[in-house]
Amino acid sequence: MVFRRGLLLAFAAALVASCTTTSFLVAPVTSVLETCVDPPAAELAVESPLVISVEPNPVTAESEASLSVSDEGLLSRSIVGAATWWQCWNGTHWVDTHLVGRGWYDGTGHTVELGTTDTWGVPDIGLQIPNAFPIVIPDVEPGTYRLRDEAFTLASDDGPGDTIPGFVIVRVVPDEQG
Repeated sequence: MVFRRGLLLAFAAALVASCTTTSFLVAPVTSVLETCVDPPAAELAVESPLVISVEPNPVTAESEASLSVSDEGLLSRSIVGAATWWQCWNGTHWVDTHLVGRGWYDGTGHTVELGTTDTWGVPDIGLQIPNAFPIVIPDVEPGTYRLRDEAFTLASDDGPGDTIPGFVIVRVVPDEQG
C-alpha cells in the first residue's frame, strides 16, 4: 500500500514538474474557419479507439457540458492533455476549428476559435484517465460536429508509450430560449 502511494506521488510529482508557466501545447491547425456541412453517415458510424462522451448531447452553442474520457479498453495508465480540438466536416474531411480547454483547474472550460487573433496558452500537463471536466461548446451554427482528442499511455516510468486517438460526435441544436 505504501509502495502504491509512493508510486502515485512520484507520478503526480513528475506531472507537476513537467508543468511550467512557459510550457504550452500548440494545437495543430488544419483549418481556418472553413465552411461546415453535415458529415456522411459513414463518418458518423466510425468507432473511436478511445471512449469519449459529452453530456448532455445534443448541446446548444456556448453552453457548458461535461467531457469524459474512459479508461475502458486501455491496458495501462493513460493521460489526456488540458485541451482538445473541435472539428467540423468540410465536405471531404474533419477540420479543426476551435481549441476547447477542459476546466480542470478552476472548473471553467475555455474555447478559442482557431485562426482568430485570440490567444490562449494551454498548460503542458497530463490529466489522468478516467476523468470528466467541464467544457464550453463553441459559438457555432446548429449541426453535427466532432471533438477530437488523444490519450497517451504511460509505458513505464521512463516516459510515454503509445498515442491513442479518440473522438465523439456532438450535435449542436438551436437554443429554444434564444
